[in-house]
Amino acid sequence: MRLRRGQAMVESVVAVLFVAFLFFVLFFLSRLLTVKIMLEYSASRVARARTVGLNDFVCEKAARVSVMTVAGRRLWPDEEELAEEESDKDPEADAEVEEFEELGEEFEEKLRYSAASLVQLARLYMGRETPAEAAGFMEYEYWQTLYVEPGDVSKVRMKFKIWDIPVSLEGESHIENHYRDYLAAP
Repeated sequence: MRLRRGQAMVESVVAVLFVAFLFFVLFFLSRLLTVKIMLEYSASRVARARTVGLNDFVCEKAARVSVMTVAGRRLWPDEEELAEEESDKDPEADAEVEEFEELGEEFEEKLRYSAASLVQLARLYMGRETPAEAAGFMEYEYWQTLYVEPGDVSKVRMKFKIWDIPVSLEGESHIENHYRDYLAAP
């Protein structure tokens, strides 16, 4: 009887290890697929920006904003500095900050990490006019590894890590560019 109980325990441990391994593999593959989809989307945003005649800097900002959700943790700025800068630019933001203080710190903490705060952060970042201003405004963990190649065939590459495993993926988008036809001299 003891041999069978020990044997069943070993079988259970092997089964649990197999299921855990399968879960981690599926998690890894789903993360890769998510990043790949976001890079394809980012490449389409870059191609669109280039098609309407925007410069390389705007294309790079568009790519960075498009991959914010998969670019790792935000390194800069912390939320307090962002709130101060926003209130300096927008008089209505002062009223919002006072409203947040009335609602309490718990609600404010939830709002910082909501989708609405990411949209607001992206809007402020896209408003930066020079590369130096944009670099000093916001930084994500994997933005330094983001490579943007704008053009008729736009490519966006990013190197990142999943569980300390280095991965490099690329997104590509093809948009037919007609601006030369409209801007050509007769």
